[in-house]
Amino acid sequence: MLTIVFLLGACAEPNTLTGSISQSHDLSFDAVELRLLSEQQVYELKYLKALEGGGEDDKVAKVVFDQPEGGVVVGAELDLLSLSGSVQRTTAANDPFPTGLTTAIAVFAAGGNEAGETTTGKFATTFDNGKTLNGTFETELLTVDF
Repeated sequence: MLTIVFLLGACAEPNTLTGSISQSHDLSFDAVELRLLSEQQVYELKYLKALEGGGEDDKVAKVVFDQPEGGVVVGAELDLLSLSGSVQRTTAANDPFPTGLTTAIAVFAAGGNEAGETTTGKFATTFDNGKTLNGTFETELLTVDF
C-alpha cells in the first residue's frame, strides 16, 4: 500500500499512464476522456489512441467505477474495488489487460461532479498478476444520458 500512496503523492504531468504493465503493453495515447454516465451513475476514464486510417480509437486504458454516494469529494481517496471498479483495454492489437485487480484507488484533485468542469486526479491499480497501472488526468467532465 505504501507504493500506491507514494505514487498518488508524486507530482505528475496532467495526463499520464505508467506502471510495470508497460513492459508488456504500449501505454502511449493521444487523448483522455472522462464521462459520467448519469443514469447508471458510473464514471468512465478513457485513454485513447487514434488509429491510422480512422476507425474507432484504441482504448489504451479504461477505468470504470460507480459514482460514490453523494458524489466525488475532492482530495478523498476512493477505493475503486468497493465501487465495482475495473480496468480494461480494447485495442486493434487485441492485447487486453489482465482481468482481476487486487488494489485500485483514485483521488480527484478538482472537479468530478459538474458537467463541463475541468476535472483532475490520479489513480493507482495493481492487477492480480502483480503488474501495476497508474495514471493522472486533467480533462473536461462530460455527462452522458442514455
